[in-house]
Amino acid sequence: MSVLLKKNFPGSIRSVGEEISARLKKGEADSFMYVVPTKRKLRDIQREFFRQVPNQTAPEFFLFTLETLSVQLHRMLCPPKRIVSSPAQAVLMRQAIDGVADELRYFHFRGVNRQLPKGTFERIVNVINTLKSHGVYPAVLYAEIESAEEDDRARLQDFLRIYEEYERRLGASFIDGAGILKELNERWDGNLVSGAFRRVFPEVATVFVSGFDEFSDPELTMLHHVSELQACGMVVEFET
Repeated sequence: MSVLLKKNFPGSIRSVGEEISARLKKGEADSFMYVVPTKRKLRDIQREFFRQVPNQTAPEFFLFTLETLSVQLHRMLCPPKRIVSSPAQAVLMRQAIDGVADELRYFHFRGVNRQLPKGTFERIVNVINTLKSHGVYPAVLYAEIESAEEDDRARLQDFLRIYEEYERRLGASFIDGAGILKELNERWDGNLVSGAFRRVFPEVATVFVSGFDEFSDPELTMLHHVSELQACGMVVEFET
C-alpha cells in the first residue's frame, strides 16, 4: 500500500506508475522527472520506460536518485568542487585523525606508527558519514556534548575533533555526498535555481518521487525546495 502527497499538481492521480505510463504512451517523457531510491532501481526503470514509449524511442529520461539529483542541483547553484570518492575520503579522514591525534582522549593508537585499529577507523568514518547525512553537523554535536553524561563526553569530543578536522581538510575545493546536500540547502535561492532548472529541463512540469519509506532531514529540505520551483509540481509516493 502507498500514500500519495501532492503539491502544485493539478487533477487527480491514482499512482505514480500509472501517471508516468500514461505520459510515456503520449510521448511526454520530457514532462516529468522521476526520483527513485537506488541506482539499480534507476536502471530497471529506464529499461521499463523504453518498453512503454512509442517505437521504443524517446529523448533522455530525467531519472535520478536523491544523490544524483542533489549533484545536478548543486552544479546549478554552487561553485564547482571535486567530489571525493570513498578511497579519497578515507585518506582525508586518516589525515584528519593524524592532525588531531594529540587531542584525542577516547580513541587509542597502537604500535610505533600510532595507528588506530582498522575496525575503529572504519567505525569513525561510518559514524561521521551517518551524522553528516542526517544533518547532524558540528554545531549540533557541541550542544550534545554540553548535555552528555561524563562517560559519553570524551567519545563525543573525539568524534567532534575528527569531524571538524575532516571538514577543514575538505576545504573550499573538495566535497563529499552529504556535504553536497548541506551546501545546496544552505545556498538555496529559488529564483536562481528556477532559471537554471528551466534551461536544463524546459518541459518538466512534475517531479515524481517514489519507492521511499523515509527521508533524512537534509533530503526533506531539498525536496521541499524543489517542490517550490516555479511552474513545477511534485508528487511523493510513500511505501507503507
